[in-house]
Amino acid sequence: MKKMITFVFLFALLFSVNTFADEGFAIGVAGTFGVTNFLEQTGGLPGFIVLFKLPSIPVMFGGGARIGENDTIIFIKADWWMVSEQLVDMLYIYAGPGVFCLISQSVDIGLRIPVGFRIFPIDIFEIYVEPALTIGIGNIGGDPMDIPTVGFQGELGIRFWF
Repeated sequence: MKKMITFVFLFALLFSVNTFADEGFAIGVAGTFGVTNFLEQTGGLPGFIVLFKLPSIPVMFGGGARIGENDTIIFIKADWWMVSEQLVDMLYIYAGPGVFCLISQSVDIGLRIPVGFRIFPIDIFEIYVEPALTIGIGNIGGDPMDIPTVGFQGELGIRFWF
């Protein structure tokens, strides 16, 4: 399991070598939901995640956890914004590849394709919605392992840019 987590982090770091950095430093929070194989509710996303972006890296990082009596869930993501464009006035769009890791009773890893819509009511404050198509490997460490898993992750959140 440690090797798999290390792989996900190293894969996310590969995105950072690109020079298409968007804006500066950002922090935020988002509500999350998801489905796997388009039929079953994952129940695996933590509900809320914390987001951050560093000025020199074109990757938006996010992570969250939910600790309960019967389950503990850790979710980590990293999305590279290959495209970030203004559509009209204060409405923007972004898209690009990403990775995710979901750790609960087993481990799920995979690739994400987020497409986000952003509104800036004021210069430093952003409201966004981000649907993301996912494909990955599920139930790593369980029996049987799910290959491939296809799903959908969504976020609705806010970010502050500095």
